[in-house]
Amino acid sequence: MLQNSLLLSLGTIASGMIIGQSARKLEASGSIPPSVPLGRYVRTAQNMVLLGFGPLVNASAFWAVRMTDPRFAILPLLGVAGFILGGSAAIAISRYLRHSRRQTGAMFTSGSFTNMGTLGGLISFAFLGEAGYAFACMYKLFEDFVYYTVGFSVAKLYSEGERQNGDRLSPARRLFADPFIRRYFLSMVLGVVLNLSAVERPAILGRMTALLIPVNSLILVSTSAYRMRFQAVPGYLREALAIGLIKFVLVPAIMVPVAAALGTGRLYDGQVLKVVLILSSMPPAFLSLIPPQLYDLDTDLANSSWLINTAALLVVVPVLHLIMRVM
Repeated sequence: MLQNSLLLSLGTIASGMIIGQSARKLEASGSIPPSVPLGRYVRTAQNMVLLGFGPLVNASAFWAVRMTDPRFAILPLLGVAGFILGGSAAIAISRYLRHSRRQTGAMFTSGSFTNMGTLGGLISFAFLGEAGYAFACMYKLFEDFVYYTVGFSVAKLYSEGERQNGDRLSPARRLFADPFIRRYFLSMVLGVVLNLSAVERPAILGRMTALLIPVNSLILVSTSAYRMRFQAVPGYLREALAIGLIKFVLVPAIMVPVAAALGTGRLYDGQVLKVVLILSSMPPAFLSLIPPQLYDLDTDLANSSWLINTAALLVVVPVLHLIMRVM
């Protein structure tokens, strides 16, 4: 079971990276004619997942899993704690490396913004099934709120020009104006309401969810990889390695014992603690690239960190596989 789960996780990540970069190279070489609006197709595919299939999967997962124990309320708080820990460590390391303010801001977003949805949700599903995916959704419950209200605001503090590309909305208003976030919360509420009702979830919906989770992840990884540039990566290996140590070593080494001390190891046969391990070991989120673009931070640093540490999952996921075998 775990062997197949490992192959599903690694295969989806590797395939998405290859598809995205291959499409970019074909476009750059002229093999894809200019009349084909590849960029528009990429945005359409992302919106299809984020506004359509993604909310459907969220509602279905929350409908299926019973979370009556009050200790489940710890999960979203642990997600916020991981954000604070990763961001604080990134700022400390950046100061040690004597970075400029623009570089420190990019390090902060790389260290704090974590790919708990696309990749964390996929790996939780692959190893633990639909229950794992639902626990992952619970862990990241406050993710967008913290990113838009705290993450963007802190990133802006490191901007030298405080450029906002014409966006004058406050972080809180931008959060609630975002259709992706609105649909995520509505889908979660719908799933919880159905969970508490006497209505049984149709079996076909469970089968659809099992198919859509890896497909959604493949699309989002591919479309993210399509936008990435490798040219600047060699100049930021030191920074990417530092972010990797934060993401894959420091944060899980602290978050997992804390979660265990709070009793999550006894929830759902230990699966909840395994989800904490998975989600606290994820690389920077694609959203970590947005504040550097908005506030004139070091975008090459942020892009390089995203690329290297997302690719590092090809090593990290097998390590998680081994750890979970003995948990």
